[in-house]
Amino acid sequence: MKKKIFVTMVSLLMLAAMPMTFAATNNVDENAVITEGKKDFTEIQISEVPDAVMQAVQNDAPGQQVTKAEKAEKDGDTIYKITVGSGENEQTLKYKSDGTKYEMDKDKY
Repeated sequence: MKKKIFVTMVSLLMLAAMPMTFAATNNVDENAVITEGKKDFTEIQISEVPDAVMQAVQNDAPGQQVTKAEKAEKDGDTIYKITVGSGENEQTLKYKSDGTKYEMDKDKY
């Protein structure tokens, strides 16, 4: 009888300890930010931006000065992130290298 009680108690203690053991050995950082799918844009000289992209920027943001140019690779395409204007008038536009507007999920870029 004492043996059954002992085995039952040990079993219950093991079951109670399992979640704590899992939590202690789980190497997931609760503060980690998932960045899968995000592309790192690299700043480039404005003179490196293709003419087709610059023409599209002039059409989409007439009179605005390009203040920053960046590029990234996605699925074999080069994506250009162009910042125009400054202060409250600043906006960021994204294009493929042929000058077509690049539409994407805002959570990814």
